[in-house]
Amino acid sequence: ELNYILDNITRKNFAEYYHDAIEYYEEMFTLFNLGYVSLQDRATAEQLFYRICRRALFFSSYEKHQTEEFQSLQQRMVSKFLANFSIFQSIPDSWSIDQLFPVIPLSHHEKKPTHKATIVDITCDSDGCLEQFIDRSDTRSVLDLHSPSSKPYYLGFFLVGAYQESLANEHNLFGAINEAEISMREDGRWEIHKTTVGDPIEELLTSRNYEMPLMWESMNRQIATSVGKDMISESEGEAIKVKLEQYLASSPYLREGK
Repeated sequence: ELNYILDNITRKNFAEYYHDAIEYYEEMFTLFNLGYVSLQDRATAEQLFYRICRRALFFSSYEKHQTEEFQSLQQRMVSKFLANFSIFQSIPDSWSIDQLFPVIPLSHHEKKPTHKATIVDITCDSDGCLEQFIDRSDTRSVLDLHSPSSKPYYLGFFLVGAYQESLANEHNLFGAINEAEISMREDGRWEIHKTTVGDPIEELLTSRNYEMPLMWESMNRQIATSVGKDMISESEGEAIKVKLEQYLASSPYLREGK
């Protein structure tokens, strides 16, 4: 039944089919508790049910006035988008005084969004999160975003400026990001005037009083010991050193393909 609903739910029948899905979903739980439905079948039913919920929400977004039922469902079905940045570094006022910054998708901005989402960052346990966003007349608890794909999906955070940069802190050792100075020409085209590379990992460790010469001394000693015990070859030891040098010179933020 859930498969049928998923395949046949439309803009015209989404409310009715959503109610039918709830009925079948609750019936499945009763049968599961009685031992008539396996754990695997329950998991399959749950996946189908939540796909139906997302589709029903999508169709409800076309209505002029979304009912309380679907507003409540929307809050329960909010997606979390993991963004490759630190709120504490890039927009610290959002965390400290609940300042709101305009956030819009740069990718697929010409297409209709399909997800209601909040944004979390890549700090430990995703401590940094955005759950309030600027709306036309007020604020809202979700942001309209698009379905993820294998290609990078870019968001723009606006009106941040030098003040946020001066307040930024290196929570979880996420330092300054790469920057570019861009201007618009009279013909509508843009050009890059200057680029600045963000803080590498080695610089962030040094700022926290990690002594890099001592670290390298310890690493060289451990590699020599491992080579002496035939645990690794000399070429493998050299490869470890090269890899570590590359790592320390790189950004602490996620990199494509890394």
